[in-house]
Amino acid sequence: MAIWRIVPWLIASAAIIYVLFFFYIYYRLERARPLSAEWIERRDKPLFSLKRKGSLTKIDALPILLITGVYAVTTFLNLGNTVSPQTFQQFDNTRSLVIELREPARVERIFYFTGLYHGSRKRAYTLEFSSDGDNWTEQYKEFTDKDETRRTSGLSQEYSETFRWLNANLLADQPDDTRYIRVTAIYTPLELGELSIIVHDPKTGGPRTLSAAELSVPSEAESLFDEPQAVPERYDVLNSSHFDEIYHARTAYEHLRGIYPYEKTHPPLGKLITASGISLFGMTPFGWRFMPALFGVLMLPLLYILLKWMFGKVSVAVCGTLLFAFDFMHFVQTRISTIDVYAVFFILCMYLFMYRYITSDLDGPFWKTSWPLVLAGLSFGVGAASKWVCVYAGAGLLVLFLIYLFRRANHYRLLGRSFLPFFLGTGLVALFSFIIVPGAVYIACYIPYVTPNAPDGGFENAPAFLKAVWEACWNNQSYMYKYHADLVAEHAYAARWYEWLVDWKPILYYWNPLRDEGTRGSLWAFTNPLTTWAGLGAIIVCGMGIILRRSHAALFILIGYLSQLLPWTPISRITFPYHYFPSMLFICIALAYLFNRMVERNPKRGTLHMVTFTVIATALFVLFYPVLTGTQMPEWYPRHLLQWLPNGNWLM
Repeated sequence: MAIWRIVPWLIASAAIIYVLFFFYIYYRLERARPLSAEWIERRDKPLFSLKRKGSLTKIDALPILLITGVYAVTTFLNLGNTVSPQTFQQFDNTRSLVIELREPARVERIFYFTGLYHGSRKRAYTLEFSSDGDNWTEQYKEFTDKDETRRTSGLSQEYSETFRWLNANLLADQPDDTRYIRVTAIYTPLELGELSIIVHDPKTGGPRTLSAAELSVPSEAESLFDEPQAVPERYDVLNSSHFDEIYHARTAYEHLRGIYPYEKTHPPLGKLITASGISLFGMTPFGWRFMPALFGVLMLPLLYILLKWMFGKVSVAVCGTLLFAFDFMHFVQTRISTIDVYAVFFILCMYLFMYRYITSDLDGPFWKTSWPLVLAGLSFGVGAASKWVCVYAGAGLLVLFLIYLFRRANHYRLLGRSFLPFFLGTGLVALFSFIIVPGAVYIACYIPYVTPNAPDGGFENAPAFLKAVWEACWNNQSYMYKYHADLVAEHAYAARWYEWLVDWKPILYYWNPLRDEGTRGSLWAFTNPLTTWAGLGAIIVCGMGIILRRSHAALFILIGYLSQLLPWTPISRITFPYHYFPSMLFICIALAYLFNRMVERNPKRGTLHMVTFTVIATALFVLFYPVLTGTQMPEWYPRHLLQWLPNGNWLM
C-alpha cells in the first residue's frame, strides 16, 4: 500500500509539469524574431481598435447544442429529490402534541424534516417518551463546548437545520414499553414537515417504520404523518439543504409565502428568481436548485458566442466553453441554491453586450449601434439587484466604455466631424440604461419586503406603498453595508484572495461519512486545478500581450478579470474560494486567447495542444466528480487519488 501514498503526488507533479510544458509550447509558437516585420508590426497597432473576428453561422449551431445538451444532462442528473414534505405542522398556537403508539415498543430512531423558523442553539423542541402518559423521560444528547457540558434537545432545529432531514437525539438505553411520544415547541413559531418513527421489531430483530395506521395522532398533527412516500432512508445531499441554501432557498420560499425574509445581506432579486423554480417544482431540493442549474446551463451558449466573436474560430470557442462548463467552481456553484450563479450569468451578459458595442461600426447608424449598450446596462441592473459583486463588473464596463469613447472621439477628429452630438446622445442612452432602469429594477425588488406588512390599502394606496418600498430598500442598503463592512468571523475554510489564485484551500459544503459502510459523501467547492494554474499564466500573458503586441482582446480580458479580483484585495473581512467564481469566467476566456494565438501561429500543432489541454481538464472533472456532487464513495478513493492539491489534507 506504500505505493498509494505517492500516487497523489505523482498526479500533481504530472499536472504541474504539463502546465509548464504547455507554456513552453506557447512560447515556441508565439515568439517573433527581433526587428522582423512581424516584430515591428506588433508595436504599430493603435490601442483598442477592436474588431470582431467572427460571427455566428449555421455551423455553430451543432457545437452549441451539443455542449449545452451534454452539460444540461450532467448538471440536472441527481440535482436533488423532486419529492419532499410539502405540508407542515405549525407550532404557533399549538405548542405541544402527544402521539400514541397502538402497541408499546422500543423506539430506535426518529427521523424528521424541518421547516421554516428555528430555535436557539441546540434547543427548539423537547422530545419526551412515556409508557403510561403520566411519567415522561426527556430525550437529549450531551456534548462538551468550551469545557462545559451541555445538552442538545431531542429535536433540534437551528438556523442551519431548516429544510433538512435530521435524526432525533435519543438516550442510549430505551425501554421496550414506550407508548406515548410528546413533542413540545420551546420557541414559536416553528414548523415540522414529517415525522418517521422507527421501532425495534421483535419478529425480525431489526428496525421497522410505523405506519400512520399504527399511531393515534391528534387531528391537528396529521400533517406530520401524511407524506410517508417523501421519507428517505437517511439524510444526504439529494434530500436536504446544505451550505448557504439554508439562507437563500429559505428566503426564496418565504417570498412565495409572503413572509418577511430571513436573509437580507444581499439584494432580493436572486432569491426571487430561485422562488420561480420552487413555484414550479415545490419546496424540494430539485425545486430550489432548478433555477441556479438552468442559469448555469444558459451561460454556455452565451460564452460560446462571445468567444466566437472574439476569435472567430469554432475550435477555440468550443474548447474555451468546455473549460468553463467543466470547471469545478462553475459546476458546483450552479448546482446549489445560492445567488452567485445569477451574478456570474449577468456579468457574462454585461461583457458580451459591451463587447458587441465597442466593436460596432464607427460609422454605423446611432440607434443601430446603441442597442448593445442598452442591453449591457440592463444586465448590469439585474445583476446588481441579485448581488453587489456585479457592481465590480460595472466598474470594468465603465473603463471599457471610456476607452471606446476616446477611440470614437479620435475617429471623429480625423474625419473632421463634431463628437458632441454623439457624446450627448450616448450619454442619454447610458443614463437610461445604467442608472434609471437599473435603479427602478433594484427598488422594485423590495416589494416582497413590504407586502407582509403593507400599509393600509396595499397597492390601492399607491403613495404610501411606494414610500414603504423605498424605505425598505434604503434601510436594507444601510444594513447590508454595515453587515459586510463590520463582519468579524472565523471559518475553517476561509481563504484570502491570493489563495484563490492557486486553488489553495477548497471549501466544504456537505459531509456525510458512513463508517459502517466504509464510504463517505462530501461536496467541495474549488476550481479545476489545471485551468486555474494555467489560467493564472494566461492572465499574465494577456498583460504581456497588451504591452508587446497592443492586443485589444487581451486588454478586454484583463479589464474584466481585474475588475472582479482587485476589489477583494484590500478587504479584511472573511472571504471564501467561491468569491473567485466570476474571475474564473475570464480565466477561461484568457486561456481561449492563448489557444487562438497557438492555432494562428501553427494551425496543426496549436490545435493539437489546445485539444489536449481541454481533454485533460475534462478528465480531471471526471476524476473529481464524486467530491463535486456529494456522491458516496469508498474512503480510499479521495485519500489515494484526490489529495494532490496544494493544501493536500483537505479530503482526509
